[in-house]
Amino acid sequence: MMIRRSGFSMMELLVVILVGSVVLAMGTRQFSAISNQRAVSNASNALVQTASRARSEAMRSGRLVYMRVRPDLGRVRVDNSLEDLHTLDMSDYGVTMNGTGFTVCYAARGYALPGCTTFSSVLDLGFARGGATAGVKVMPLGQVRRSQ
Repeated sequence: MMIRRSGFSMMELLVVILVGSVVLAMGTRQFSAISNQRAVSNASNALVQTASRARSEAMRSGRLVYMRVRPDLGRVRVDNSLEDLHTLDMSDYGVTMNGTGFTVCYAARGYALPGCTTFSSVLDLGFARGGATAGVKVMPLGQVRRSQ
C-alpha cells in the first residue's frame, strides 16, 4: 500500500522562496529608478508652475511679484515684498537643485523687468535624485521651460 502525502517538501519551498526573492529584487531596482525619475520630473514641473503662478499673480494684482530661486537652500519663494505668496521646497520632492541663485521680478504686464531681474542670459537649473536628472531653462524675460 502506498502512503499518499499532502503538502510541499522543504526543497520545493526553498525553490519558490528563491525565485520570489530574485523577482522581488529585480522589481525593487526598477521601482527605485522609476521613483527617482518621477521625483525630478515633478520637481521641474513644480518650478515651471511656480513661475507661471508668480507671473499671473503679478498680472492679477498689478504690482511687482518676485520669484527668488535659491538652489543652495533648495527653495523657491514667490512674494510681492509685502507677503510671501508661495514657497516651493525641493525637500518635499527629495531632490537637489543645481545652478546659480537668481531673482525674477514680474511686472503687472506679466514679463520680467530687466533692471530688477538679476540675470540677462538664459539660465539652466538642474534637479537630481539618484541617477535621474531633469532641468529647466529660465529666459531673461521670465519664461521658464523644461529642457530636454
